[in-house]
Amino acid sequence: MERLYGLKQAGQGWYEELTKVMVGKLGVKRSALDHSILYRKHNEEHTIVAMATDDMALTSKRESDIVKLKSKVSQHWEIMDGGKMQWYLGFTIEWDQVA
Repeated sequence: MERLYGLKQAGQGWYEELTKVMVGKLGVKRSALDHSILYRKHNEEHTIVAMATDDMALTSKRESDIVKLKSKVSQHWEIMDGGKMQWYLGFTIEWDQVA
């Protein structure tokens, strides 16, 4: 990947690189309604990826699906796992887990 930081087109270049790998190599599909939302559905797996520039938020019913996708992504880029999401795009995330 070429150097992107500092360029006006950096966001678009990163999006193209990201989707080339995610869609082309990892079996993730783009939402028809919002191209910043990707998803991976295979048998019982249904993982959703929300993207904003170089941030990604992953969600799934099964944590093992998230771990698997993070592992695959980390084979292509260095990633930083912030753990359980506390905020995203200026929104505070509150967790209310019902058993």
